[in-house]
Amino acid sequence: MNNQISFRLSYAFLVEKNKNKYGTYNEGGKNYLFTGFNGGFMFNNRPFLCFLVPDDNSALANLVKISATSGSYFATSSANLQFKPDFRKVEAGDDPIVFHGLLIKDTRQIKKITEGERLPFLITFKVINQKKVKSETVGPNDYKHELEIEPLDLGIEGLPKITRLVFEFSDDPPGTTHP
Repeated sequence: MNNQISFRLSYAFLVEKNKNKYGTYNEGGKNYLFTGFNGGFMFNNRPFLCFLVPDDNSALANLVKISATSGSYFATSSANLQFKPDFRKVEAGDDPIVFHGLLIKDTRQIKKITEGERLPFLITFKVINQKKVKSETVGPNDYKHELEIEPLDLGIEGLPKITRLVFEFSDDPPGTTHP
């Protein structure tokens, strides 16, 4: 398994009107910035996943502060990340937004890379059981394919072992065109 995780930060939440609602996090007297990223993780009940970057005047923290991270690619080892479940909850009508985070332990271990240097995070897993389940979406051919797998450890501190993968398949609504 390639233990280097590459990612692209999508945008920072450090907009003046949102500073007290989003953007900053404090734990144990240490300040963190949090920002969205383009990754491949999805959790139950669709909580939002973001990076928690130590507010330590590092180059990465300063890029996040000025929202200059869009388009830049970075890489770090999975051992440099710590999973922070449910670290923030923001009320949003009937469906609150639940934030999970991947805390970057040491910003010195973050490397800026080019798109061409990105490597896929390859995993291998053994399927124990599988089933096709009708989806809750509206399409007549929509379904989920659930794989029960042997426990898979991604090497991220605090992240529970993965035992189930769910793939959702759906038809495009009528009239949808693709370029």
